[in-house]
Amino acid sequence: MTAQQLLANARALTEHQKESALKSIVEDDRFPAVLRLLIDWREEYITAASKQQNAMHAGVQAHALGSIHCAGELIEQFCGKLPQPPKRKRSPAPDVVSE
Repeated sequence: MTAQQLLANARALTEHQKESALKSIVEDDRFPAVLRLLIDWREEYITAASKQQNAMHAGVQAHALGSIHCAGELIEQFCGKLPQPPKRKRSPAPDVVSE
């Protein structure tokens, strides 16, 4: 499959197909390697953005910060597809009186 075919297939997915496939992908045992790749990529751009010699280069800074944001969004989106633990119900302390 070529990159163009892959992109065409991606664009043809319905919202339901996309969500179902993403859920399956993030639950795959190999997916942590993808997350690690994104995390490493983000850390490299954080390092680049933090270098003193890049402090005066607005274009370098903008590119690095945009890449950091993009990687963070991807990580957040992928982690959001994982099953979430049930929320605990908070019960009031025994000494709290409701009126």
